[in-house]
Amino acid sequence: MNPSLWTSVSEVTCKEFYVRTYCPSGVKAFDGILVRVSERTFMHAFYESPGKTVFSLPRAQRAQWIALLLADPAALLVCGYDKKRDTYSRTRRVALWPEERYLVVVQLDQRDPKLAHFITAFYVDGPGWKSTLEKLVRSPRWFV
Repeated sequence: MNPSLWTSVSEVTCKEFYVRTYCPSGVKAFDGILVRVSERTFMHAFYESPGKTVFSLPRAQRAQWIALLLADPAALLVCGYDKKRDTYSRTRRVALWPEERYLVVVQLDQRDPKLAHFITAFYVDGPGWKSTLEKLVRSPRWFV
């Protein structure tokens, strides 16, 4: 995969795109799961730093990748990590493009196996990005 970056993105255009494109009908994953997207997850997905106070241009440049990654049957799928329980969980699914250092996290609906909720998406960067990416790649695989 080699998707293009959105080069002329701003905080305003990113939010408008996110709300207009993803929130009304969600995103269909490659395996038929409908991923619902809420406007309130925008800050978690596109802001960084403690407290989510700084708009992240690298995340915004990849806003269009959310649907592409979820629709990609070749994406690496792993179980999400539950920090509170200190274990991996099959209630969270992480779709990952290791070569692009990009991931999308969804929470599966406990009542409907064909429904999930968007949690976040981000570009794996920062000082410890290599070890973070390695941990993600080594996570237990998600089997469809």
